[in-house]
Amino acid sequence: MSNVAVRGTPPTKDILGEEQARAALTAAFASWERIFATAAQSNPEALRDILNNALAELFVVSDKVGASRTEISDWAVRISDLHKIADHDELQAIIVDALTKIENRSPPGEQSADNFVRLRPLDLDQFLSLKIKPREMILEPIIPEKGLVMLYAARGTGKTLFALGIGFAAATGTKFLKWSAPRPRRVLLVDGEMPAAALQERLARQIASAQEIDLDPDNLKILAADLIEPGGIGNLASRDVQNELERWLDGVDLVILDNLSSLTAVVRDNDAESWGPVQEWLLQLRRRGISVLIVHHAGKGGQQRGTSRREDVLDTSISLRRPADYSSAEGARFEVHLEKTRGFHGDAAKAFEAKLETRDGTATWTIRELEDANRVRVEALLEDGMSVREIAEETGIPKSTVHRMKKAIQAEKAEAGRG
Repeated sequence: MSNVAVRGTPPTKDILGEEQARAALTAAFASWERIFATAAQSNPEALRDILNNALAELFVVSDKVGASRTEISDWAVRISDLHKIADHDELQAIIVDALTKIENRSPPGEQSADNFVRLRPLDLDQFLSLKIKPREMILEPIIPEKGLVMLYAARGTGKTLFALGIGFAAATGTKFLKWSAPRPRRVLLVDGEMPAAALQERLARQIASAQEIDLDPDNLKILAADLIEPGGIGNLASRDVQNELERWLDGVDLVILDNLSSLTAVVRDNDAESWGPVQEWLLQLRRRGISVLIVHHAGKGGQQRGTSRREDVLDTSISLRRPADYSSAEGARFEVHLEKTRGFHGDAAKAFEAKLETRDGTATWTIRELEDANRVRVEALLEDGMSVREIAEETGIPKSTVHRMKKAIQAEKAEAGRG
């Protein structure tokens, strides 16, 4: 903002090295930008005050690291334009007020960022009086706004097809399986391992199977590791890679990370501490209003692979499991189990079976209740002469459930015989 006077001469003591100074200022900018992104959605009336406080802190930081105060005012112009906070004259007044604040607060050369309180508790009345925007749904009820969701399954079960179905529904405001997207959203698919040709084929098939649905191409963007040289996307546990991705997150409602292992290559599966940088980044995205669907592998025991700490911050955890009678010739057929369901329960949280079928050259998902699917399997095995115990061992269905189904099947056949 070259035509706004920036008063004062930055102190020269305690100047950091150039790289350290740049890193400190970049981190400060990023921290405040996340706050602005969140407030713009939940409390836009507070943006002016937030900008004033941000500038007061950032001018102190710039002085401390030996940076130019003009860089701070230029940043303020960009933030104000992005969030439509103030016109030129109003912004100039905000900048001058912030400078006055720091100069009145402590003697020149002794300003400290410690004077500006970032962690300030609210009393109950203050908290309850906040105008916080209610969470809407990206895909109801499993993915809320600011939601963190994990989808996991064994290799080859159909995780990517499932994730693409979710992304397409969110981008078009349509349905996928039992769930519906109230309105179209902007989706960013970050694919870490699939060959670009295979990903292109699957997306083309998805679109061809929904020709009656209008898709705005801007609503579904793809970042494919296979197209990025050198080295693919890199490790999302790294702040540097997170910062590279940052510019593509503006306006995004849902990020799909497929899959966790390929996108966080150096994170050790069973090391809770190594998960920390990824979790902190996910929580930052949540604070900005971005939902994330994490695609992950199941371990040998069937649970999500690695530390259970990953599940702590999740809103929803989805497990895909192959039915006991699954045949590889069937393609994508699996049971959908909702293992963590924050905010919904009952029928909405019941497990079900999903299958991708091709009819008249069009790929279509079909679903049926898991109990109905199990009953079909039990009835077929009973006709083959298997006992209740044998059926339970064959299918993994509890023996008591098999016995109950057998009685119901026999009763229905008897009733039909009398009719």
